[in-house]
Amino acid sequence: MAKQLRSVHSVWAALDHLSLEKTVTSQVTHRPQFTKGPKALDKHAEFRNILLSNTVQSVVPLDVFNRSLPKYSGLPKADSDQWRKDVEPLLQIYEQVTKVLETRTAHTSAYEASFSMLYEAELRSALMGPNPPQYPERYALRISKLKVGMTPPRADTRFAVEGIWLTIDVRFALGTLAERVFSHLASQPERNQAQIDAWGHFTAFIYNTCSRDAGIAFKLASSTQAHRQQLLTSMRIIKSAWRATQFLVISRQSQGMASDIEEREILTREVEDRLSLQRRNAEAIRETYIRQGGLSREVVERDFDVPVRECFKYWEDLVTTLKRPAVFYSAVSEKELQEVVGSFKEFSHRGHWYTCPNGHIFTIGECGGAMQISRCHECGSTIGGSNHQTVDGVQQAANLERIAATQGAAASPWRWNNNV
Repeated sequence: MAKQLRSVHSVWAALDHLSLEKTVTSQVTHRPQFTKGPKALDKHAEFRNILLSNTVQSVVPLDVFNRSLPKYSGLPKADSDQWRKDVEPLLQIYEQVTKVLETRTAHTSAYEASFSMLYEAELRSALMGPNPPQYPERYALRISKLKVGMTPPRADTRFAVEGIWLTIDVRFALGTLAERVFSHLASQPERNQAQIDAWGHFTAFIYNTCSRDAGIAFKLASSTQAHRQQLLTSMRIIKSAWRATQFLVISRQSQGMASDIEEREILTREVEDRLSLQRRNAEAIRETYIRQGGLSREVVERDFDVPVRECFKYWEDLVTTLKRPAVFYSAVSEKELQEVVGSFKEFSHRGHWYTCPNGHIFTIGECGGAMQISRCHECGSTIGGSNHQTVDGVQQAANLERIAATQGAAASPWRWNNNV
């Protein structure tokens, strides 16, 4: 399984996400004749809810995003067919991972065969004995576990968890592409609300399947007390919640709800409540795996705290934007931010990226120190500064500076930016 997963990971790492996004968005088509009645919408929602509430401990089947897509999404057939064609590279990766998840190693096959033989023998012995137990199946199961002499092999579980992670990452990519289609349709002067709603339901459903399967991965990791896998899975659970919340805001904006002051306040409170819940969850997770899980603070900081803090920073930015009624939220992917930072080839060191008091990004050239006062092109706020000191409210864009560091930008040699 390890070799198979490594092979799929290499395909995933080599995937050109930008080209894929261009392909998907170039094929978006307004379909004015498409309609969907309330009964049909309820039926699609029922199919989605049945799948999400299914307690079977296996990932969402590929077929849900492929041949059965119209059943679960409610998309126009033409949209569904085009989507499947455009995202085929992602669906192929998903299919390869699910095939890996269905395999069993020789160790596991041997364990299961031995356990099965023991169970059948013990059950026959119990039923044929002079004093059969009240619950023979339960008795045979308990005795078989004692006699088999070993716990189930953990390797399969470890690789299963890693495989589920990859399917979630693939679905994050699918969700991003579906968001692009949704936003493109919603921004057109001629729009069919039924088509937009179908894409909205489908996008939200993708993120909900991520949350569902992250829960399955967590249970698997817990069954073998794989504390680091539990920690990394918890991070994906939080990220799934963030992606679902982010799209909630985008979809509400498309419906005009975010332009109404009262509706916007309700939406803001909901986003804040979700953030507060995930903060509490993160703190509980952190303390659990440091105190009880035997993980060092360094491991928890690297594998959990850093990515979760970055996720919460995006969440906080979303709340800040919602509290400014004149500003609409637009999701920017990590890939897009990397491309923006990478386009500034003249910045050889860090310390050039800033945000205005309202969170809009701007740059300072030369040494990265502020030497003049200016205005934000987005909102008109005062930006810049003098004598290498920025005005109140201006902050360094820490997320962009981190990206610059990963792209090879050296640490700032100047004292006013030596924190980056």
